[in-house]
Amino acid sequence: MPSLNIKFFKDANTKEKIGYISIIGFILSYITIYIRYTYFDGATSMRFPQDIFALQSSLDLISCKTTASKSFDAGKISGVWFVYSPLYVIVYKILSFIPEEPLRWGALLTTLFCYFFSFIYILKSIGGRLLDNTAVIILFISGFFSYGLRFEMDRGQDNCICIFLFLLGVHFSKKSHIATRLLGYSIAILAIHLKVWPVILFPALYNHRVSIKSNVITLGIFIAANFALLFSLGPGFFINYIQALIHANSTSDVWVANLSLHSFKILTLQYLPNIKDSISNSINCFVILYFSTLAYSFFKFKRSDLPAQINLYILGGLLFPSISFDYKLSVLGIGLALLYSGYSFDDRKQDDNEVVINVNRKFSSVLKYNTHRVALYSILLIYPVTLYSYVYKARFGLLVASNTPALLAIGASLMVLLVTSEKRSISSP
Repeated sequence: MPSLNIKFFKDANTKEKIGYISIIGFILSYITIYIRYTYFDGATSMRFPQDIFALQSSLDLISCKTTASKSFDAGKISGVWFVYSPLYVIVYKILSFIPEEPLRWGALLTTLFCYFFSFIYILKSIGGRLLDNTAVIILFISGFFSYGLRFEMDRGQDNCICIFLFLLGVHFSKKSHIATRLLGYSIAILAIHLKVWPVILFPALYNHRVSIKSNVITLGIFIAANFALLFSLGPGFFINYIQALIHANSTSDVWVANLSLHSFKILTLQYLPNIKDSISNSINCFVILYFSTLAYSFFKFKRSDLPAQINLYILGGLLFPSISFDYKLSVLGIGLALLYSGYSFDDRKQDDNEVVINVNRKFSSVLKYNTHRVALYSILLIYPVTLYSYVYKARFGLLVASNTPALLAIGASLMVLLVTSEKRSISSP
């Protein structure tokens, strides 16, 4: 029977293999993390179906945002340590006139709307379909019930809203008509001012279909508009905002739920102080490879690389800010769905065995092909680990309880995909 199963897997095309691996990855994580914790460690309150129906309207941060937006005085927000952009304050100043309870439910429904539409409209815009791809269905369902999204909805965070807006902006920015592209940039501006971290996706707005001059003009307008909006509440608020950003980036809330590389480094050294040089060198190496891979991919330009680039940008937004809590994990599945829904499953009418024995292909080409496939499959085995709270994974130690190592492994796989990508291997907007 095992040999038949292996043969069945070998005979499957790439699309089917990706679907099988996504199911295997989710089931393994569900058994080893969720079931082990809830049914064998006595966590009765987290058992199915109580935990599934524990959704509630957005809570504390909604009240905090509206209160802060009402209270800004003399060019700064008083009594709140969160970092708010001027446009953000203006938006929540308007929303503060809505009663708190309807506003909470509105925030929850808006987050759900953006999550669903990210899988429907954004995927459709690149030629992918939700119901025609097992891996994307698994990403959609598991992401909806994930710790990251439910934590985001409970806290009234804006990450799903921002990634939806920015991906929508990227979609419009690839159009030839300048008015449509400017609309895309306007939507992306809103995403950046709601949350600072989406600014790392800025290179994705570059349109290789039009001239460099046209890109310089439109991107120049984009940068100028962003800068001008920073003064929308006056120069005093602008100075306060920049000071708040610098202060936030120079400090770190060091704990297992902080995804940032800085926090993970400090936390690891608390347990293993003797590996200070090793972990510093490893993180520096990752950062260098990260930006080198993106630069290489951007300048060689294959339209098919854009989904993998966007995923790598998203990972940078999760890992590089010094304060990056794990409700931001809600955007990870959306990015991966963008990658796998647009993947070309043509297989060039060859299965893996035919590729290996084809004497017309050099060994380096075969190695490159197989390395690409391993990276493509491994992401779907690593990603499910990020679906659960660190509380569920504490028994496995820091490297599993923290989601940062899993994000680093996904980032390494995405770099491999970009370096080994074949022509037309992945679709794009």
